[in-house]
Amino acid sequence: MRRQLYWGLAIIALAGVGAQRPLPPLLTGHVKTLEDAASLRITFTVRAGLFAPEEYTLAYAKPNLFRIDGPKGFVLSDGKNVYVYSDESNTYTVSEAASEAVAEQIGAEEVWAWSAFFDKGVLKSFRTAEAGGKRNIRGNEVTEVSVTLGGERKGTASLYIDTKLKVARGFIITAGDKDLQVIASEIILSAEPISASEFAFTAPEGAKEAEETEEAKSGVSFAAVQALMSRSCMPCHSRRTRSGGYQYTTYQGIVMAVVPGDPQRSPIINAVSGPNPRMPQTGAPLTAGQVSLLSDWIAAGANRD
Repeated sequence: MRRQLYWGLAIIALAGVGAQRPLPPLLTGHVKTLEDAASLRITFTVRAGLFAPEEYTLAYAKPNLFRIDGPKGFVLSDGKNVYVYSDESNTYTVSEAASEAVAEQIGAEEVWAWSAFFDKGVLKSFRTAEAGGKRNIRGNEVTEVSVTLGGERKGTASLYIDTKLKVARGFIITAGDKDLQVIASEIILSAEPISASEFAFTAPEGAKEAEETEEAKSGVSFAAVQALMSRSCMPCHSRRTRSGGYQYTTYQGIVMAVVPGDPQRSPIINAVSGPNPRMPQTGAPLTAGQVSLLSDWIAAGANRD
């Protein structure tokens, strides 16, 4: 569903020399407000570069219940399992709701600023932070807080802290010439939990679970690759845009950029790997683990199973 250019909570370490500078109260207050809430609902738009904004919603409840709906599917955790549904293929994957799987979803780029609802460790990702001036976003007064991010995913971000709610109304993440803008039209924080029944997974009509082949067990199934492409390569490589002539919404489209059995000769690997990867154009580079997953799938024959 989502481009997996996530700002992982567990893998981003505090950079710099010496003690961390004190963070602006607005930023620590944003984290504490989210930490203290029992539930969170947000309706928001995500805009990658110059592309049209896309609509999303999220519902969070502690300890690890969530649902994030986007234009290409949804991800959901019922506390035991994490489900990732792709609207394009009408398939879904299931994995245990281990800390890594949960962190991967709640730390995704589109919802990054609100990940502190589950883990205040997000503060460790800020190398520097500085409060700026006030502005108005959709009729709401906010204060901009500019931050520099350390660790594997170096870049900058601006959080717009809502004066009344004390949480980010939106944010912009910038890495090189790539940027992602996220703006919330509605935010509901509550001391009341959301019923667990709201996070019960029901497969959409006709949807099938992606079969767990031997490749899937080793982490190189096409279902895993397709989920990565959906999260990381849209909207640039959708059927409509076909940036560079490639579309990655179907198996046929993805294998056009692949040499089965030879990752090093595959155009897609050359585009996303190396010290200065050319892709993705809107967001941070793929992590080493994501590139490895893609390479392993190609090396295993780039099968559709």
